[in-house]
Amino acid sequence: MIAQFATEWAKYGISVNGIAPALSPKAELAAGYLNDPESHEPLAKRIPLGRVGEPGEVAGSA
Repeated sequence: MIAQFATEWAKYGISVNGIAPALSPKAELAAGYLNDPESHEPLAKRIPLGRVGEPGEVAGSA
């Protein structure tokens, strides 16, 4: 969606930035999913770093 906004609004001279982190082990709703190896391992394999991010890794961007 962020890329779509950037494309649509560029003609008006508007820049679009966004932060879109995936699941975080600190998020209460994601904890059960991430603590289940059957769910977590396939997810981690799709992430270049091989793991989900920590909140502190995106906090500086915000």
